[in-house]
Amino acid sequence: MSRPAWRGTLWAPLTAITIGCSPAPPPESKTAAWASGRPAASVPTHQTVRPAPPFRYESAGLRDPFQAPVSEWERGDDRGRSPAPDLQRRRTVLEGFSMQELRMVGVLAGSGARSALVGDPDGMVHAVRVGDYVGRDFGRVEAIGDAGLVLIEAIADGSGGWVTRQRAMHLSRPAPGPSQPVVEPRGDA
Repeated sequence: MSRPAWRGTLWAPLTAITIGCSPAPPPESKTAAWASGRPAASVPTHQTVRPAPPFRYESAGLRDPFQAPVSEWERGDDRGRSPAPDLQRRRTVLEGFSMQELRMVGVLAGSGARSALVGDPDGMVHAVRVGDYVGRDFGRVEAIGDAGLVLIEAIADGSGGWVTRQRAMHLSRPAPGPSQPVVEPRGDA
């Protein structure tokens, strides 16, 4: 026997043994269901998927995402803008506090002009007249009424300009202290 023929005769029986020793295929589901006494399970059908409607992207009128957006102030629209407040002006004591820290505690009505009494967080009370400044946002008192005062604040808009807004400070009732009893109004019956 020649050498190549001898190799083929040796491998043929080994291949037949390995093919014959492979595991048996798994039983069918109907057979397994019949053997266990249960009915065969039904396989759900797949729903048909509808394609999405086509979308067309039009970038002709849109801003370039790699360029900074142009604000309405740069377009030349001066609506809502105001001149800058006087930054060289000497600031008052009440301009050192935010509006949330201040409270209006009273109104003084004398001959002619009214004054509002504004309390700061340190417990001090300051008399304020029309034209005085209150708060950190350059708030100028415009009017003083029986129920509160109105002021106009100047806020930087972030692009070098200033915007004004109106703000009100209402008269607040002082909280009763430990020596002051709380007196509720009584209704006559």
